[in-house]
Amino acid sequence: MTKEKLEIYQELYTKSQLKRMKVVDEYLNNFGEMIKKKAISPNCAFEALAKKYELTKAGVRFMLERAGVYKSRLEPIYYPTDAERASKPTYFFCV
Repeated sequence: MTKEKLEIYQELYTKSQLKRMKVVDEYLNNFGEMIKKKAISPNCAFEALAKKYELTKAGVRFMLERAGVYKSRLEPIYYPTDAERASKPTYFFCV
């Protein structure tokens, strides 16, 4: 993400919303492929994100469930469609 886009997001959203968007974005982009290949477990990703953003593991999981990218242990990664992203604007950065 460019610095200009980040400045625009900082004007539009609160700090907590930006943190939530960063958590969801990082889960999908950084951990998504590793989870699909079963290199790491979703819990490992939750823990890493919790440490990085100073949240609890349960809080990270709750955010991801609300965003719709983590459904269950059996479906640990879900890439939402554009329509699903548009319905939850405070969870996703615009692509």
